[in-house]
Formats: sequence, structure tokens, C-alpha cells
Amino acid sequence: AAGLIAFGVGWLASTVLPASRPERQAAQAVKEKAQEAAGPVKEQVSEAVHEVRGQLQEPVQQAVESVKETASSAAGAVQEQAKGSAQAVREQAQGSAQTVREETRGAAQIVREDATGSSSSGEADTVIYTSPRIPPA
Repeated sequence: AAGLIAFGVGWLASTVLPASRPERQAAQAVKEKAQEAAGPVKEQVSEAVHEVRGQLQEPVQQAVESVKETASSAAGAVQEQAKGSAQAVREQAQGSAQTVREETRGAAQIVREDATGSSSSGEADTVIYTSPRIPPA
């Protein structure tokens, strides 16, 4: 514990007291040597980065192509499903329109029969009938 206390006191003293001229010169020399040593290291790191980039370029391109193909396939599937759904809705609408036409014809027939039956009995009934506008199929 005494060693740790001595270390802490020494570190505190070094931060409070200004550096002497020989300390500054020594620090400058260490800095220069570190920069000189860092030059080859920087070059090696740069070469390694270029090498890794070259090695990864093809796999990345393959992954991009795979994603494009998957997206294209999914878009095609959605488009086909949408076409199928549109056809089903179209068929259902045509069936519903046909049902409405048939019901309208039946109702018109009933109204005509009622109108004809009422006139022959001597009663004067007024029947107003409007048919819905249904576009042809």
C-alpha cells in the first residue's frame, strides 16, 4: 500500500510542477522517434487496408446481387398476388352486378303485374318505380 501511495504522490507532483528544460527536450526526442517509428507502421496498416478491401470487394458485390435478386423475386410474387386478387374482385363484382340485375328485373316484373292486376280490378293505383343504373357487364 505504501508503494501505491508513493506512486500517487509522485504522479500528483509531476502534474503540479512544470516540466524542466531537460524533461521537455527528452519528451520532444521521444515524440520525434515515435513519429519516425510510426511511418512504417502507417504504411503497413495502409497496405493491409487495401488488401482487405480487395478481398472483401467480390463477396460484397455478390451479397448485393443476392439482395437484388431476392427483392426482384419478392416484387414479382407480390405483383402476381395482386393480379390474382384483382381478378377475384372483378369476378365478384360482376357476379354481384348480375345478381342486382336479376333482382331488379324480378322486382320490375312484380310491379308490372301489380299494376296490371290493379287496373283490371277497376282500382286506380299509382305505382312509381325507378330502376337503379347498373352498367352492363
